[in-house]
Amino acid sequence: MRNQLTHLKKRRFFAVLRRRLGGMSLLLLSACLPKESSFLAPAGLIASLQRQWMIEIGVVLIAVLVPIFIALPAIIWRYRISNRKARYAPDWEFYRPLEIFIWGGPMVIVAFLAIMIAGPQTRYSPERAPTAGETLEIQVIGMNWKWLFLYPDHHVASVNTITLPENTNIRFALTSDGTMQSFFIPALGGQIYAMGGMVTHLNLRTGASTDLLGENTQFNGEGFQDQKFIVHVVSREAFSQWVEHAFNTGPELTRGFYRVLHQQGTCRDAHEQLQQMTSSPMCEEAGGLVFRYMSGLIFKEVLRDTQRGNNVK
Repeated sequence: MRNQLTHLKKRRFFAVLRRRLGGMSLLLLSACLPKESSFLAPAGLIASLQRQWMIEIGVVLIAVLVPIFIALPAIIWRYRISNRKARYAPDWEFYRPLEIFIWGGPMVIVAFLAIMIAGPQTRYSPERAPTAGETLEIQVIGMNWKWLFLYPDHHVASVNTITLPENTNIRFALTSDGTMQSFFIPALGGQIYAMGGMVTHLNLRTGASTDLLGENTQFNGEGFQDQKFIVHVVSREAFSQWVEHAFNTGPELTRGFYRVLHQQGTCRDAHEQLQQMTSSPMCEEAGGLVFRYMSGLIFKEVLRDTQRGNNVK
């Protein structure tokens, strides 16, 4: 009987060990992700601040955990059943200093972290520009399962690809023409939801030239895992050239074209349908599409239609 119990305990121990090692393996594998997809390799001011805050919070939490991992084995060792010198107090119920330490310690830690983060968090709110200076306005419409980016001041638009000038404030105005979306560019920092009938804002700042990954992290159907886009951070001169190229080569984004984009499906599906609607070849770029955008009204019209509960017309 004793051998069976020992064998059962060993099996449980190794089962727990396998689960723990599996979790550690996933953690280690996450370090193999491309640097462009993580705020741990920031490409902008906000992501750099988020990494800094995570490190500071981690240091505080380590300072809390280390004494626990030292004290726990020490208590277990001292009060082991074979130690006859340890005090035995079966009627012990309450010790005020210990209660103050147990409850007061976490309160102090939480208050310290709140004070440490509250100021910078307010200063770099998604609603506020990170720094003074020129700001590029981009309107974003989330669709199932693609992203439409509108540059109203430059009269161009793109699908599943976005080009940004380096070292520039970027102000995104986001909405959705259907289900809720979660807009996230990890290496630039910040995540925010896009919802039909309302507008949310996200202010970020780019760094040096690079290519980054953006995605939808909100489960909204079987195609959401493919709702990703490429972010090209380029020099100001290259950005001006891209705007000129998109304006001169892309077809005009009409309401008819938008109705095709609105249909549920991927960017590739939309590209195939749009190609049948125009005699000139669609301008495809890095897995996305680019257009001229002359009306400047699509964002407002989509917002109006979703507020009224109407389908896109």
